[in-house]
Amino acid sequence: MSSLSEALTPFLGGVAVGAGLAIVFASASGTAAAEPTASVPKAACSAASDVLALQKAQLTAEWEATKSPVSSRVDRQAFVAAMLAKHKDKLSDKSAQTYEAFLNTCFDAGLGLMLYDPSKTDLGRHCFSYANILAGEFYFAAAKDAADGCGCSSPVSDVLTLTDGNVCSVKK
Repeated sequence: MSSLSEALTPFLGGVAVGAGLAIVFASASGTAAAEPTASVPKAACSAASDVLALQKAQLTAEWEATKSPVSSRVDRQAFVAAMLAKHKDKLSDKSAQTYEAFLNTCFDAGLGLMLYDPSKTDLGRHCFSYANILAGEFYFAAAKDAADGCGCSSPVSDVLTLTDGNVCSVKK
């Protein structure tokens, strides 16, 4: 298999998202350190692991700020409100409507990470964190341009820089 996306193609829904992102975050958690290769020097992998550790800390802080004090879970309304607040500077009034629809899809992907149980309507820490990452992958500038009549001209956010071709490159 030539890419992670090809490897995950047979999987469905949130399970594929969780599996792919779990591989990416494994090095940040210390369970599987990034291995340097001839094309990826040790210093680059170390720097990427440091950035991923910072992103993990940010996700943890956002979880703590968003979860219900009663249930220690996040419902759809709280998730959408938290992500709209987090990314408000990247949205116009018109693009916020499109982003809100996208956030509901991200929330559904988070629900899809759990074993199927139709009674589950909220997210725990693990599923919230992956839905949060997905919420940052919106075409913010492009949606803003399109909603305001300027046309789509910007690439996806690509928070984890998965499309830049450099395995250990992560945006700070």
